[in-house]
Order: sequence, then structure tokens, then C-alpha cells
Amino acid sequence: MGRARWGRMMNRACWLLVDLMSHMLDPRERSVVRGDLEEMRATGASALREIVGLVGRRQILAWTDWRPWLAVGTLIVPLGAILNLVSRSWAYTAAIYSWLYVNNWTRAYLESPGSRIELMRRGAECAVAFTTLASWSWTTGFALASLSRRAIWTAGGALSLVLLGTFVAAPEPPDEHTAVFALTFYRVAFPVVLRVAFLVIPSLWGMRAGVRQATLPMGRALVCASVLVVATASTVRGLEMSAVSWLHLRSAWLHLVPAAVMWPACYILFGSIWRLRENRTAAL
Repeated sequence: MGRARWGRMMNRACWLLVDLMSHMLDPRERSVVRGDLEEMRATGASALREIVGLVGRRQILAWTDWRPWLAVGTLIVPLGAILNLVSRSWAYTAAIYSWLYVNNWTRAYLESPGSRIELMRRGAECAVAFTTLASWSWTTGFALASLSRRAIWTAGGALSLVLLGTFVAAPEPPDEHTAVFALTFYRVAFPVVLRVAFLVIPSLWGMRAGVRQATLPMGRALVCASVLVVATASTVRGLEMSAVSWLHLRSAWLHLVPAAVMWPACYILFGSIWRLRENRTAAL
């Protein structure tokens, strides 16, 4: 009885994985494959084996195109590493102020006008910085989906690994911040939580939007690019300083970092303009 129940559970789990992996296929092909498996009365294990093989072949075939490789060289590796570095640097600063205001909270922060203004200023700076970081991640995910197309599943997984990677060295805490980073939460968990919340989730959201529509409507693309230009300009100093540990302080490449994080938004805008021109030409 125990073995039969275990077998049914494993069969249901395999079919659940089949359903999940079938979303990596085109909708029309997905329905055909699912119908064939049901006609064959395949078990969960055999259905999973078939769908894994099919999806693997489709993904390998997708990488024979030049577009996914362009995405690797212009989005996944360089921009993913930059966003990873920026998030670590900003999480370091945010951890210090979070420790100061959360772990050492006192009513004096609200009673003193100067402390109140400082609290609101620091809160607004963090809100703008991490909202901008999420916006860069969303546009990166959208551009990746638009560029890599059918290879988005493997390309998106590669980008997520780069964003979550720990290959970028964390800044060493000065002596005056030892109390902050002696806590495991601020040293380990806090950067990971911020990276997931403001890098991985927005990029996956952008990929999902890019899969559904390769280009944004012209109005939305223009608003997206304009807002991101203003947001990037407001955080440009922090953006460049976060790259100092990677690039030399006086390196000319340092000033290209803001342009690098903006290029996915420019790609989205260019794609919308190109699509609008094609539609107008077709209408004539």
C-alpha cells in the first residue's frame, strides 16, 4: 500500500513538471505534445523524459541563431555583472542606515527637526536608488526576451545566475561599521534579499512582458526611456562610485557605466520606433 501511494505521488509530481516544462514550448506545439502524450497513455516518468528531450532540442536549436549570443555579450555578462555590483554596493550602504534607524531606533529621530529631515532624506534616497535599480533590471529583462526570443528560458536562467552570483567581491567594512556587519542578517541575508527583490524579480517580470510582446507601444516606450533617463541622472554619482571597486577611480570606462545601464531602455525605444515605421510603411 505504501509503495502504491508513493508511486501515485511520484506520477503526479512528474506530470506537474511536464506541465511546467511544456510552457517552454510554443502554445501550438505545447497542445500537440500534450495531446500525443495523453493518446500514448504515457506514465509521468516517460512523459517527463519526452518533454525534457524535446525542450532541450528546441533550446539548442534556438542558440544556433546569432541573437542569443548577442544578448550574452551585451546584456547577460556585462550588464548583469554591473547590476550585481551596484546592488551589492547599495545594499552595503542601506544596511548601515537600516541598522542605525531600525536596530538603534529612538524617538529622538522624530523629535529633533534635523534628525527628522535627515531620516526622510535618507529614506527618499534609498527609495529612488532601489526603484531605479529595479527599473534597470526590468528593462534588461525585457530587452533580453526581445533579443533572445526562443532562447529566453536558458538566457533568462543565465542572467538570473549572474545577478545572484557572488563573484563580485563585497566591500570590506571599515572599523566603524564592524558592529553592523557582525550581524549575520546584514552581512549575508540583507544583500541577498535586496538582490532578489530589486534585481531578479523585476528582470523576470521584464522577461515575461518581453515574451508576450517583443516591442512596447511607442508612447509607453518613450515614457519608460524618459523616466529612466531622469532616474539614472539622479543616481549617477552613486552608480559610478559603486563601480570604483571594479574600475580605476580615474578610468574613462567609469563614465560609461550610466550609458551601459541605459542601453536596454534605448533598445526598447528603438524597437518601438522601428515597429511604428514598419506599420506605417505597411499601411501605405
